[in-house]
Amino acid sequence: MQHKPLMPNVRALLLCRELFEDNRTGEHILVGPASKIHAKQFPSVTAQAVYLEVTSGRGDYIPALELRDGNDRIVWGSPPWEKPFPAIDPLKIYSITFPGLMLCVPVPGRYDLVLLLNGEEAARRAVWVLPVGQ
Repeated sequence: MQHKPLMPNVRALLLCRELFEDNRTGEHILVGPASKIHAKQFPSVTAQAVYLEVTSGRGDYIPALELRDGNDRIVWGSPPWEKPFPAIDPLKIYSITFPGLMLCVPVPGRYDLVLLLNGEEAARRAVWVLPVGQ
């Protein structure tokens, strides 16, 4: 009988304008981390990236992201990863990245960026999407 892995501790959930990985060091470079996105028109499609750090994991996890409106309705979602992310050492901090996302936002307002691991909510972060100039 297969058991469900324990939910890891999410230490960081950051929305960024861009995300790079240094080929030499393996370090991640975050460009423009923010909790606000400005759009010229709505509905809006905006290029973003997401950087995560998780620890205390014990097992395999399939990450996915959702953007939910004030009524907790899903307005956008990333496809779940095809292969699970293995968290073998519960003391290690693992980085998970979602570069090159095209976030679709119907109207200005406050949203929640939600991290799902194996289909369950692991963390959420508020994001404001505002018209340019606000």
